[in-house]
Amino acid sequence: METSYNGWHASPTLSNLDAIRFEVPTVPNRSFTTVRVAAPLFKYLIRRFDAEVDPLGGGVMDEWSYNYRKARAANALSCHASATAVDLDATQFPMGRTNMTKQQKAAVNRILSATRKQFRWGGTFSKGFEDEMHFELVKGTNPTTVKAAISVMGLHDDGRVFHPGDVSPQADPNKIRLLKKALAKVNLYPSRPVYNGKWTEALGNAYAAWLMRRPKEAKQTRLDALGKASGLF
Repeated sequence: METSYNGWHASPTLSNLDAIRFEVPTVPNRSFTTVRVAAPLFKYLIRRFDAEVDPLGGGVMDEWSYNYRKARAANALSCHASATAVDLDATQFPMGRTNMTKQQKAAVNRILSATRKQFRWGGTFSKGFEDEMHFELVKGTNPTTVKAAISVMGLHDDGRVFHPGDVSPQADPNKIRLLKKALAKVNLYPSRPVYNGKWTEALGNAYAAWLMRRPKEAKQTRLDALGKASGLF
């Protein structure tokens, strides 16, 4: 069986892979193809890259995913060949150049941290082969580790931490209480009116960031408790 250099099954025939093609609502006129099991993680990554690193919605169509080919910097199949990689803003961040600002790199690292280290970023490749557009499932990941990360992060299938309908003016007061408490932990409530009964991407990202700051041994227990108490996940 062929594999890409990260160990995932690769094939020149997409139907041989358990892959799915999807769009991300915040990124119009773009579609991506990745392995089905990791689609929520990729959607989360793409949403946050678009919001925090560089907008993806306009200009050149330079976001890529599945492509059966060899890696450009190794004598092995690319992770694109196994539908376990995406390229974002390829013309803005071409291979071999380091165009990201310090702030953009910091944003990327925050996103990678939140995804439970399931991704490897091309910006860390060896000198001369830097690939800031590129994100791949890191070697050693597998469907089990990906599912565990999605569970710990509390991701829905669309890559959001919770859905717009999970918190609304008609929501259970306990949900709102828990959300306000979570936001207070990252100094977003009540210092500014971030919650007004309407969903924003910032709320989901702030909530995810708060959860990721919990001690490792307590994260899953806390997620389970929050899920039972509030239905947020």
